[in-house]
Amino acid sequence: MIIERYLSREVLRTCVAVLAVLVLVYGADRFTRFLSDPAAEAVSLALIVQILALKLAEKLPVFLPLALYVAVLISLGRLYRDSEIVAFGAGGVGLWRLSRGVLRVVAGFSLAGAAVSLFVSPGAASMRWTLLEEARQQAESQVVVPGRFKEFGGGGQIIYVEAVDPESGRMSNVFVRVRKPHRQYVLVSRAAYQVERPGGGPRYMVLENGHRYAGLPGQATFSVTRFERHAVRIEMQPKGIFAGGRKTLSTMALLDSGAPHHLAELHRRVSTAVSIVVLGMLAVPLARTSPREGRYGKLFLAIVVYFVYSNTISILEHLVDRGTVPGFVGVWPVHVVMVLLVLALLVNQTTGGRRLGAKLRSVQRRRGKGGSS
Repeated sequence: MIIERYLSREVLRTCVAVLAVLVLVYGADRFTRFLSDPAAEAVSLALIVQILALKLAEKLPVFLPLALYVAVLISLGRLYRDSEIVAFGAGGVGLWRLSRGVLRVVAGFSLAGAAVSLFVSPGAASMRWTLLEEARQQAESQVVVPGRFKEFGGGGQIIYVEAVDPESGRMSNVFVRVRKPHRQYVLVSRAAYQVERPGGGPRYMVLENGHRYAGLPGQATFSVTRFERHAVRIEMQPKGIFAGGRKTLSTMALLDSGAPHHLAELHRRVSTAVSIVVLGMLAVPLARTSPREGRYGKLFLAIVVYFVYSNTISILEHLVDRGTVPGFVGVWPVHVVMVLLVLALLVNQTTGGRRLGAKLRSVQRRRGKGGSS
């Protein structure tokens, strides 16, 4: 029990450090992308931090298996380098006892990963998309921003306003481009103002004393019209344009659906808990190194195995999504193969260790007989 607690403490401490590094690196990258996005200027910093926190919670099912896998590799690698594993073996603690100690930590992480993947991550994804939708609606409520081009209707309209009077709301030096399937319009005016129908109806921009250019790019058949007033309906995107898709659905909704793409998402969530156990136990035989190999002797090989394992799961998820692989089969063949590989490696190393121990005892007995004679 002392040795198992010692192993658990080493793995947990290393796992927290690795998980913190992964979260910090990913969080810093996403935060930089948010700040570099021109649309972020209209969003408060508090909202960006909130969206980032939800994004990190959504990505925890990806971080947890990798963090535990690397933690077991590093922790056991240090024990091999410092010859502590040899001391454990001399005291009668073999590889299976070590595996049992690691399994306790892995099982706890697997339960936590299942809770995060099945419940926390979908809830975080749903909240994040709700915040994005609210931010979009708030940004569109401010139709124009002086000195900036702004898109509406999925790029069908582009509006530019040079200046806006804060008291009257009148705009000066306005440019509007409207793109239709078979024609484009460009309107330029010196002044404009907004009109909104009561009761949340459509919003219009009324341009004054300007020109309207209609035609198609690359063709000479353009028409130019001068107008005193010209109203342009601002094409607002409908509510709910942002949709997180199946990632925002609850696990119970996925179970009740039965659709192939929902089954693929369900397999992805369940695979988090299973992969934590598989990768955690796979790290036990892969962490075995000799003192000359160094602390990270097999880390590169272990990372390659991880990417092959995770990418194969992703491939089968896509096949389930397309209906090529039945839903009841899912990604389980990959997990079964990996479990058999873990057992084979553990048995091989255990058998090899017993043979080596028998040879060492035989040599010691021979030396003892030679010394006595």
